Amino acid sequence: NIFGTQAEGYRDPWKTVGTLFLILLGEFDYDEMNAVSAIWALLYFMAYVLLMFFIVLNIFLAILNDAYTVVHTNYEWEQLDKRKKLTLREKFEVKKAVW
Repeated sequence: NIFGTQAEGYRDPWKTVGTLFLILLGEFDYDEMNAVSAIWALLYFMAYVLLMFFIVLNIFLAILNDAYTVVHTNYEWEQLDKRKKLTLREKFEVKKAVW
């Protein structure tokens, strides 16, 4: 327990969760952590911010990739449909291959 005994925002698990959420929003008291331990404050803060940045970036890219896949699939489906009218069986096979 690095900050829990001396920093108010880390005294119990619920306050810690609230403090960590506020750090994500940019509302944090770095001086309170720095007063407890300068080295641990820097390491903890930088590690947490970088980890959360990459997690949020990963979520954003997953949403973007999913949207791109849907749009690209619809576009390819329309292009395939314009070239040649497919039978019901061919449409089913193409849809099955896409998913």
